[in-house]
Amino acid sequence: MLSAEGCHELCSVYHPNNPGKLTGAYWDTIAAVDPLLPTEGAFAVLGLGGGTVAQNIHKYWPQREMEGWELDSEVVDAARPHLGISELEAKGMCLRQGRRCLSFAPSVL
Repeated sequence: MLSAEGCHELCSVYHPNNPGKLTGAYWDTIAAVDPLLPTEGAFAVLGLGGGTVAQNIHKYWPQREMEGWELDSEVVDAARPHLGISELEAKGMCLRQGRRCLSFAPSVL
């Protein structure tokens, strides 16, 4: 589990023997969106944190590409060995440092 210093909120949950296991927390809602998703394309996880959402995405859609962005490199450094981020990277998840990679196209009205 990952929690932020000075904060009593739970930030991430990882079960090494069952990555993507439902947690009973808000992250589980990712498992319910399947009917709303296009059948092709990559997932983007903005605010990767400890990777709980990314683990759920990989469990339910293992064939899909995934990119994760996180602003805080220290969070990612802690999550790699302890929360399964390194395993996701080995399976092909592209991890990027947030501010350097995001660009937004202008809206079309």
